[in-house]
Amino acid sequence: MNQEVAPGVKIEGGIVSHIMIDVDISCFPKDLPAYIEVDLINLSIGDSIHLSEIKVPEGVELTGLSEENDQIITSISKPKVVVEEVITPEEAEGDEGAEGAEGAESKDGEDLAEDSSDKPKE
Repeated sequence: MNQEVAPGVKIEGGIVSHIMIDVDISCFPKDLPAYIEVDLINLSIGDSIHLSEIKVPEGVELTGLSEENDQIITSISKPKVVVEEVITPEEAEGDEGAEGAEGAESKDGEDLAEDSSDKPKE
């Protein structure tokens, strides 16, 4: 809850990652919660919430939680930017002229294509 108003999202433009959406619990049927709420109100970019930080109702135990295993359940991270280069038609025409240089000749008519012989050029 509060992921839209968390400082890391609203102010810093971060993205919430829900790393864990299910959690194993142990309780009597009468204590079984319909859901477990996780409040993101104070999270900034780079912050995360661990399993140990979840408040569960009385009589409910998180079975996956131990001192050695305190998993991250959610975090806010900086979005990655992907830049796509757009080529205009004018730029595309300019590139086509550069591709034909393989069989080009110099000003005096000498072939500039790769010479496969081992003889020195005169």
